[in-house]
Amino acid sequence: MSVKYNKYKTKYIDILTESFLVEEYIKNQKSTSKIAKELVCSHTTISKYLIKYNIPIRTLSETKKAKNHPLFGKENKWGHHTEEVKQIMSDKMKGRKRFPFSDEWKKNISLAGKGKPKPEGFGESRSRDKAWNWKGGKPKCIDCNKELSNYGHIRCLDCFKIFESEHPELNGNYKGGVTPLHLWIRSLQEYENWHIRILKRDNYTCQDCSQHGGNLEVHHEKSFAKLLKEFLQEYDQFSPIEDKETLVRLAIKWQPFWNTDNGITYCTKCHKENYIYLKENVNGS
Repeated sequence: MSVKYNKYKTKYIDILTESFLVEEYIKNQKSTSKIAKELVCSHTTISKYLIKYNIPIRTLSETKKAKNHPLFGKENKWGHHTEEVKQIMSDKMKGRKRFPFSDEWKKNISLAGKGKPKPEGFGESRSRDKAWNWKGGKPKCIDCNKELSNYGHIRCLDCFKIFESEHPELNGNYKGGVTPLHLWIRSLQEYENWHIRILKRDNYTCQDCSQHGGNLEVHHEKSFAKLLKEFLQEYDQFSPIEDKETLVRLAIKWQPFWNTDNGITYCTKCHKENYIYLKENVNGS
């Protein structure tokens, strides 16, 4: 790769001395961009060397006033006017009111407007339903009419859980009802409520080792497997495979599942030691 040399036929690092920058930047009033273009380098490099040699860098306003600035002394839309143009503009503005206005001037303006018809809606608070971007406020749940916090939702969380349980086929992970009945019952909100009621009753304390808090679990005194067996015997007219949805609805109302006297709080260690159903080779608790 060939090295690009500047008009001085050398690399910029060899020529960027303090005396060179004072001569070009201070005395000749050249900008960092112009110096960088001559040396074939970046203008940030010039700025770094100026800082290195403690040479004061000009501000933006000082740069615009520099003789080498392309807009110096020219009339343009940015306000760089000649002295003659500035004088003409000053003469035209004479006699006009400028901020800040005096209290007397404000009072005269107020008196001049009295008795004149006001525009429609003047002085009235603007109603949000008249705004062009008003969308009717936050949406409401289509089932319980509760106000929602998300504009993209149509149901609240509680109604959505009920709707999802009643229509599992709409879930993207639905595989035709392959979830076993016992897992379906354990995933019910009633099962979670039963779990919480027992923890609160036992003050979140293990009933064996008296550990308070931590990893606590709820143990079935009468195993869940036995309860499920009795439940299926009571409703033997339904199949646990083909009529799972019907059995789940019946399980919600079957009180032995939700009897708090059948539950006790244990820590993880004590729960393993008190697994009666493991000794009997019964799955689930």
